[in-house]
Amino acid sequence: MGEARAKSRSRESILGPEPRCIYCFQKWRSLEHMPPRAMFRSKSRPSGLEFATCEECNSGSSDADLVASFFARLSPDHRLDKQLLDEAVALRNQIQRRNPLVLIELFGGSFRREWRRDRSGVNLPFLGVQASGKNTRSLLDRFAAKMSFALYREHVGQALPKHGRAWSTWFLNAGLANQTLQSMLAIMPGGRTLEQGKFHVDEQFAYRYNSDERTIVAALSRFHKGLYIFSLATSEPEKYASIVSTWETTSEVRPGELFA
Repeated sequence: MGEARAKSRSRESILGPEPRCIYCFQKWRSLEHMPPRAMFRSKSRPSGLEFATCEECNSGSSDADLVASFFARLSPDHRLDKQLLDEAVALRNQIQRRNPLVLIELFGGSFRREWRRDRSGVNLPFLGVQASGKNTRSLLDRFAAKMSFALYREHVGQALPKHGRAWSTWFLNAGLANQTLQSMLAIMPGGRTLEQGKFHVDEQFAYRYNSDERTIVAALSRFHKGLYIFSLATSEPEKYASIVSTWETTSEVRPGELFA
């Protein structure tokens, strides 16, 4: 899955051709990694999915990146991964310092205990995580919107234009039913992760997508086992608005509105 890269692209080759930030209309000033390094074990990330952004969009969305990286590590699996657990604790401590309301919302009853069958068919206890707090949902909406803009730029070859729209919805580990998952995957034949030579991270991040490479990208992205994002970005929103209106808990963002 994915395209192997023998070496990292230079900063100049990524930023040079870009006329503006991929999220808004300001001049780019920095390099954005989407997903961010914090999403990966020990912050070890292969090259790829790097984009030109302005300082406001890059640094201003750091809390969203932090919260998404934390939730992605909250696996429902009964078999705990010590490294991911340790990293989740470290991220939780950062959230406590920077945005403690997230933890107040989370630990106010957002867990759901249930039984699920593992691959061997045995029923085992799982811990489902939900995020219903306004502040937490807003940050995850922002992260999901960033993913929509980034994948549009990656597969269409230019930033989403002013008249374009990006829609997205996210699921934590308890929220994506297998039937819904399979229906999404059925319409997305392409698959990618980040790879650099023999270094790949498909267990930490991967996505399935469909795109005409001109006007639209739809994708389902998975981050570890705790966070899933379904996104659609298009330069022809009038064609798809009626379809998207049937989705539940979907956020809509236009270019330049990431911090609106």
